[in-house]
Amino acid sequence: MELRVIPRTPAGRTASAGLGRPAALVALVLGSGALALLCQWPALRSIPAQATLNTLVTMSYAATAGVGARSPGRRGTGPSLLLGAGLAWSATWAGFWEVGPIPALAFEVQPVFWILLLGAVLEYPTGRITERTERIFMAAVLVILPALLTANILTSRASWKAYHSDVWWPGVFPDRDAANVITVLTAAAALGLTGAFIVLLRQRLRRLPMVDRRVQGPTGLALAAAGICAFLTTVLGSHHAARCANPFYLAMAVALLGMPISIGIGELRRQLVRAAAAETLARLASPPTVESVQLALIEALGDETMTVLYRVPNPDSPDGPPADGTAVYVDGAGTPRHPPTAADRLLVPVTSGTGDEVALLVTDGALRRHEDLVGAALATAGFALENARLQAVLQYRLAAVRDSRTRIVETALAERRRLEQDLHDGAQQRLLAVAARIGIARIHAGEQTTAIDEASAELTAALGELRTLARGIYPAVLGEAGLAVALDAAMEDFPIPVAVEVAGDRFDAATETAAYLTVIDILTHAADRAGATRGTVRSWHQDNGLWLQIEHNGRAAGDGLLSAVDDRLRALDGALEPAPPRGAAPRAAPVGMDDPVVVTARIPCV
Repeated sequence: MELRVIPRTPAGRTASAGLGRPAALVALVLGSGALALLCQWPALRSIPAQATLNTLVTMSYAATAGVGARSPGRRGTGPSLLLGAGLAWSATWAGFWEVGPIPALAFEVQPVFWILLLGAVLEYPTGRITERTERIFMAAVLVILPALLTANILTSRASWKAYHSDVWWPGVFPDRDAANVITVLTAAAALGLTGAFIVLLRQRLRRLPMVDRRVQGPTGLALAAAGICAFLTTVLGSHHAARCANPFYLAMAVALLGMPISIGIGELRRQLVRAAAAETLARLASPPTVESVQLALIEALGDETMTVLYRVPNPDSPDGPPADGTAVYVDGAGTPRHPPTAADRLLVPVTSGTGDEVALLVTDGALRRHEDLVGAALATAGFALENARLQAVLQYRLAAVRDSRTRIVETALAERRRLEQDLHDGAQQRLLAVAARIGIARIHAGEQTTAIDEASAELTAALGELRTLARGIYPAVLGEAGLAVALDAAMEDFPIPVAVEVAGDRFDAATETAAYLTVIDILTHAADRAGATRGTVRSWHQDNGLWLQIEHNGRAAGDGLLSAVDDRLRALDGALEPAPPRGAAPRAAPVGMDDPVVVTARIPCV
């Protein structure tokens, strides 16, 4: 069967065009590399390794920004911020020119670099910073870093930063002690902000689907490592203008270079999702089950909240298909479910080659950015989904049959109650009225009362038979006092003695009626047709079921009676059982019944 996947995406949403041609991407990377070299040209002679790493950082950030801008579903200013951060990193090394205000400006670019980089990371992958704690963090970065570095430059001299003393420097309030205090505060801020970022990163990773977690986890760790290096360089008083290689700045550049590398690896993983999905789904058992398909799709998509709803063809229900023409969906257990309407969920219908909807995938809305992943996984799982749908729909049909049988039983019980009430309020009351009139006639008849006495005896017998019939249809005491009391009352004038060992627990009306009728039918047949002279009834509650054991010393009942009793029990998901369940308390044979006939019944109940 050919399956087509039609993602349901919000109206009006389009993918970012980004850089339309590879040539533009190459030009962006080469252009950013040229700017990086221009900023660091003097540094190439004194610290070539650092300058080379810095240039690679700028070019890799430009490449990642260009590719990110072209990615389908990528929104926001993240690519632009990342490109700006790469250029700002090289600009912080422009102080090696030591010409005019360039060193001071390069010093002030440092907070700009961190602001752009943190903003780009926190915007990924949604294109915006949505969490309140993350917005507070970015506000703190925007205030603290520029304020501290501006205060540092105003209270220092150029020579304190390893520049020539004749370099222009806006140190209007030079004070060594104040500058040292500000340096300590800057180091503390770098450490504190790095720790806060790690906490935010951990919280964010918990919210992201696995496909995004694989990208942002390594990216965030690389940025955290760079922040720690920034703290160490500040504590040790290292400056860009030093004419020797600094291992902490080299480590920071390597950490920053790890960010685009991790993003690139994540994008590569996303591009290879077809093979990964095919490998995952190929491990499904044959034939695949509903559970195995669900677990395989969760593994392929990396979303533990994902569910699959199966479309029911031509749904049959007591009220028929929905009047508004809406589809009926069921989960893997066959339970009807309504597709969610929350904006944070992605609904992906899967249709067959003929256009009939097979299933509806409900997954994290974050996977809208990875529709190729979702499409590849569902295309690979097409036949497995169709097989799982058959199983889910079968469970739905079976549940519908069970509900229908239960409604039939409940309707029959209601009819029995109505008949019993009609007999009690109608025929029985009329017969009682006739009996009263006969009594009056006997008083006025004097000594000639033989015919009247015979009529009175016949009337009394008819009343007894009528009461017995009413109790057999539905005894009123059953609904009022429960199974135990009803059976005790029924056995008082039963043709044979019956010992009743039934607890006084109450159950729903259908369960109690089915149990009562089972006992009455079996024992009535035993007394009238099987030659029984005594019987016993006992019940117990075990494994969410009411169990009955009926014994008598007559002949075994025929298949006709047992089939009728079993059919009535199966309408409630019960049955006649060959033996009591494992764990039931053993019981000796009743007195006077060496080899009794035993009938065991089970009726589900809560």
